[in-house]
Amino acid sequence: MIRDYWPQLFADDDTRSSTVAAAIDRSMELTEFLAAQAEEPIEATDGDEIVYHPSCHMTRLLGLVAEPLATLERFGYAPTAHAATGRCCGFGGLFAIKFPELSVAMADDVLDGMIDAEATTVTGCDLSCLLQLSSRAKFRALDLRFVHIARLVAETGAPEREAP
Repeated sequence: MIRDYWPQLFADDDTRSSTVAAAIDRSMELTEFLAAQAEEPIEATDGDEIVYHPSCHMTRLLGLVAEPLATLERFGYAPTAHAATGRCCGFGGLFAIKFPELSVAMADDVLDGMIDAEATTVTGCDLSCLLQLSSRAKFRALDLRFVHIARLVAETGAPEREAP
């Protein structure tokens, strides 16, 4: 929101232009920040088969593709690719309301790819995508766990550090 829409939102407000520019320069998506940290990788403790669902906003608007995957790897997860990796889940704000049948078909296509890859856990950076996919999975009685990447990283834990 800050990177993409604040320049438009405050375009006619000369009094805030420097403040807006500074905020944009300091804004980072969570996985973008975590991937940039120089830390030793952590070994994950569970044996879940993780799949990562990239949101359209992250990949197309922010151009963030490698950062979420690097974050997962840093915290000991090796996400499995599947046949529908990179496809839209069909939520897209009003898209799901304006085109419900198409939205459901798109979500089911992504879920089918995940099931074929024998996924047990689905993660992503966008709660709306995870909500869309988890609702369809629940409707279809699919045994998948949906967890935001921030929670997955928190569940793994941060590396222990020595006191300074």
